[in-house]
Amino acid sequence: MPVAVFGWLLGPRGGLLFGLLGLPVNILLFHWVGNVGYNQLLVHLVGAGVTTLASVGIGWVRNINVRMRSQAESLQQEHQLLQKEIERRTQAETALRRANTELQARNKELDAFAHTVAHDLKNPLGIITSYSELLNGDGLEMHTEELELIFKEVQKSGRKATNIIEELLLLSSIRKEAITTRPLNMAKIVAEAQGRVALMIQAYQAEIIYPQQWPQALGYAPWIEEVWVNYLSNGLKYGGEPPRLELGATRQDNGVIRFWVRDNGLGLPVEAQALLFTEFTRLDEIRTKGNGLGLSIVRRIVEKLGGQVGVESDNVPGQGCTFYFTLAAK
Repeated sequence: MPVAVFGWLLGPRGGLLFGLLGLPVNILLFHWVGNVGYNQLLVHLVGAGVTTLASVGIGWVRNINVRMRSQAESLQQEHQLLQKEIERRTQAETALRRANTELQARNKELDAFAHTVAHDLKNPLGIITSYSELLNGDGLEMHTEELELIFKEVQKSGRKATNIIEELLLLSSIRKEAITTRPLNMAKIVAEAQGRVALMIQAYQAEIIYPQQWPQALGYAPWIEEVWVNYLSNGLKYGGEPPRLELGATRQDNGVIRFWVRDNGLGLPVEAQALLFTEFTRLDEIRTKGNGLGLSIVRRIVEKLGGQVGVESDNVPGQGCTFYFTLAAK
């Protein structure tokens, strides 16, 4: 027992100390006993040496155990520090990717502004300027019919320029504006959107079919109105002759509602469908007109509200396209 105590508590030095203390004890013990045979003395000394070595060995094992435990604790601390460093770098990389994504989005918006101002806004403003110069020079000599035609073109170009500016402002506000989603009165929103395209409906002599009831979804009413205005105006422009638009909503199994507009136009091929919701897309060679921002704004609005947009078409004349967007159900 003393062998283990000295060795384990004090290490190899404790074992040697046990041997040094045991030596005078043995000498005194043999002196007190008296006559002791050589063999007995030798056996006793060998036993004392063995116990001393055992104590030293126990102390050595103890030192190894302490050193290994210390190394294990050190490795654990280094591992924890490494984990913290990895987490810090991961967070930094995540923040960097997020910042890079935001920067790319802002660059796209800057491209949208620059492209639209340079190409789309320049055209109607150029028409207004040209007709103004013409009126300034020869306006007094023109016939009433010519003046009426010029004024109509000026008004048309002015409305187009105004619409482009409003779309640019809306595009900018989508990213910056913090909104709170609320239950939507979809019937009222659709009615407001229809009112904004009432002249087009009249001009195209369109038929529009609505559901009797709308399921309630969560969103931001002013933005959703813009979505419907875009979908309705596209359906009116590119539907059949006359256009027939059917509006509806379908509940999905994943807790969202899919709102849609189906027209009776020519339809679109698959390759064209993939491009419709990107900035500046002009599918004039297919059938799409406009300044290339409307459907991209729709996509940004719906995605910011947590939904998705898309178009489906079998590219069959008369069966047209189905434009849709999704919102969370209330």
